Amino acid sequence: MMKKALRITCLAAAGILLLLIVFAFDATVRIQTSTGSGETEQQNALGSTEFTVYELPFDSGDLHIFGQVYLPEDGSDIHPVVILSHGFQARYYYNEDYAKALAASGIAVYLFDFPGGSMESASGGSMSEMSVLTERTALEAVIGFIEVQDFTDTNNLFLCGESQGGLVTAITAPEFQDQINGMILMYPAFNIVENARSPLISSSMVPDTMTVDGADISRKYYDDAKTVELRPLIEDFSKDVLILQGDRDSLVSPATTKAAANLYPSAEYRIISGAGHGFSGSEKTEAINAIVQFIRSHLK
Repeated sequence: MMKKALRITCLAAAGILLLLIVFAFDATVRIQTSTGSGETEQQNALGSTEFTVYELPFDSGDLHIFGQVYLPEDGSDIHPVVILSHGFQARYYYNEDYAKALAASGIAVYLFDFPGGSMESASGGSMSEMSVLTERTALEAVIGFIEVQDFTDTNNLFLCGESQGGLVTAITAPEFQDQINGMILMYPAFNIVENARSPLISSSMVPDTMTVDGADISRKYYDDAKTVELRPLIEDFSKDVLILQGDRDSLVSPATTKAAANLYPSAEYRIISGAGHGFSGSEKTEAINAIVQFIRSHLK
């Protein structure tokens, strides 16, 4: 009896670890928020358009969402816009390098904090109430907000997300595919859903609260992830997709993202050699070049 109880306990611990390992830490380098042009290696490599960064928060129902828009100063009234979603326990400014480089290339970017997306989210909210579904609701609000801004070229709207933000982007995009030109996913954490739906993990194994990366999350995170059916959502998205994946990613397996790429009706799958869960240096420059090329090739 004791051996059986021990076995169940071990299975529960292994199952929860499997579920959580994908977001146990954020490997993206934290950077400081700044404005202007010509400030990064990635930006200089891609363009020289000056840009301005504006704070652009908004409210949607009970949601308060803090964000910033990077607007190219190229004489045009409207711009292609990329909405970029961050990962677990991350912040809007973690993706500042991407925003600067894209803006310097003439592409506007909206960065924002998911409510409850981190312990320090400028959008408020509690991580104990956060899940991929609450983040989907927030991203839906962001899309609706950005669509009606004066600076948005509504014929050229793109979604981009990294890690958990990539998963959230992927499950949100099908609803908006008539409004967007394409989608970019960086090491998207599809395995959050795969692990939650695994037959090796049952609801009884998951405690009411769990501490991950210093943050308390609740069983809501697991319960909501378990309801997501990825395959039909992936197969239903008919627009072009660019998936960028590091071949040394220990959190999101390249096999997982490759399998997803094969399910999309139209997807380009690109391996960033030597990269882990998050890109830096020349890896980030390669990723940015790929993103800019993808967006430019899909402009109307």
